[in-house]
Amino acid sequence: MPCRNCQSEMQVNEKFCSTCGAKVIVNRITIKQIVSDLSLTYFSFDNKFFVTFKTIFTDPSDVVNGYINGLRMRYVNPISYFIIAVAMGGIFSLLMVRGHLVEIDYGQFSDTNSPIKMEEIMRKVADYNNLVYLISLPFMALMSKIVFYNLKQYNYAEHLVVYGYTYSQCAILSFLFIPVLYVVKPPMNYYSLFSIVLYTILHVYFLKKIFNLTTKQMFLKTLLFIPVFLVFYIGISVVTAIAFFVYLYLTNQFPIP
Repeated sequence: MPCRNCQSEMQVNEKFCSTCGAKVIVNRITIKQIVSDLSLTYFSFDNKFFVTFKTIFTDPSDVVNGYINGLRMRYVNPISYFIIAVAMGGIFSLLMVRGHLVEIDYGQFSDTNSPIKMEEIMRKVADYNNLVYLISLPFMALMSKIVFYNLKQYNYAEHLVVYGYTYSQCAILSFLFIPVLYVVKPPMNYYSLFSIVLYTILHVYFLKKIFNLTTKQMFLKTLLFIPVFLVFYIGISVVTAIAFFVYLYLTNQFPIP
């Protein structure tokens, strides 16, 4: 009989296709089967997602270098991992902006008489959160390429793989903090400071492991990263601000005399 996935010929008693590896399905779909497949795919602690998430903490170099060197079946690939992280980050950002996770005092950010309302700005940013994640990744990879200029083992595409995993790890970690934040609900400025410090420490740890650096080397790279990041941050902030004000002007939300 032919395999329903690749059409290769199979023996009648075979349970898996020897060509594509697909499982032979002979019974009709039931609710029990759907729940079982869902549990096995997403909630089993030995599936690729949990293995990838755990190993990035314990041995990030194995995940990154494994993918780069052709190990593609043990871990989630960086594109899929990034897509999962973007989805989780979108949910987190939406809950954050709507005040479900932190206390936000919008009045401290803007004048009540100003035509620009900070709450509206943050809600619009949340609407485009996925785009922000997508745009940030190539810039982070470029910054990494500049900072680690003397380490030639990774090209730009491979730096994208590095941050496809590490950047996603932080976004997924933020999502997992939702129950804690929902209960504690700290002020926005405290949470922002905490998250910046935590994710900076995590990236220092990830990159130290991935690039196999000594503590002194990683310290020097961190010092180099700060001015590189500031240059990129200021440039992106200026371009983003100009684009946002142009958008407000074109939509008659912020008329310029």
